[in-house]
Amino acid sequence: MKNNIIILAFLSFCFCCTLSAQQTTPIRTSKSTLGLSAGYNYGWFKDTNYSPLIYTSKGRLFALTYEHEGKKGNLFQAQLSYSGGEDTTPFSDSFMADFWQGDIELAWLKKLNVANPKTDLYLGGQYHFDLNMNIFIDTDYAFTFLFAHRFELKTKLNHQINQKNSFHLSAAIPVASYVVRPPYTGYDDDLDANQDKYLKLVSTNGDWRTFNKYFAIKFNAGYNYQLTERIGTSINYDFNFQKESQFKQAQHQVKLGLNYKF
Repeated sequence: MKNNIIILAFLSFCFCCTLSAQQTTPIRTSKSTLGLSAGYNYGWFKDTNYSPLIYTSKGRLFALTYEHEGKKGNLFQAQLSYSGGEDTTPFSDSFMADFWQGDIELAWLKKLNVANPKTDLYLGGQYHFDLNMNIFIDTDYAFTFLFAHRFELKTKLNHQINQKNSFHLSAAIPVASYVVRPPYTGYDDDLDANQDKYLKLVSTNGDWRTFNKYFAIKFNAGYNYQLTERIGTSINYDFNFQKESQFKQAQHQVKLGLNYKF
């Protein structure tokens, strides 16, 4: 009799745990997510090929993202973002400049096994094209740029707090990069010939670099709140840093977004 009571109690406990898990762990039927976000970009950069001064960059930011979860839980991610604004320095208003920045990111991440059912961990590779362009206001002759084709190692963590709330973290660093920089004089025959051929321009007279000549890192932290089964909101913080022998840049970006699952 005592054994029957113990077995009955154990089965009741397992049944309650099963019900609890079904209530706390969301069942996701949508495998793709499309996101649109806008925000603010704040940072600084110094380029001795352009100016000995340190510039502060401020501007608006827009991003379009896509994520698809495969049958085995692996992720394909794509992002297109743009930021534009002004570079300023406290020394003089005469040294103000305009900046344009753009990113294209394509990533494939494999899902790893973890003990926590609410947590997903991924590791994989990413192609990241980073565009930076700075031009002195009222002139087309004083400018600088950095175009980087980065092949990165990327990791991501997703954690489901409950059915409506979740957060994620990700980080990426380049293993190898193809970097295009302007000459010291700001003029180059090949660059001038391809100035209207944008696909050629971003790969003209570049060179391959690894950690010792070019380093970069991108860190992302985000929070998602699901309004309905398909529509949700998000807030994201990005930290971007890159440097080479003449160029250093750090950026802090905050974005508010709307997501649609399908």
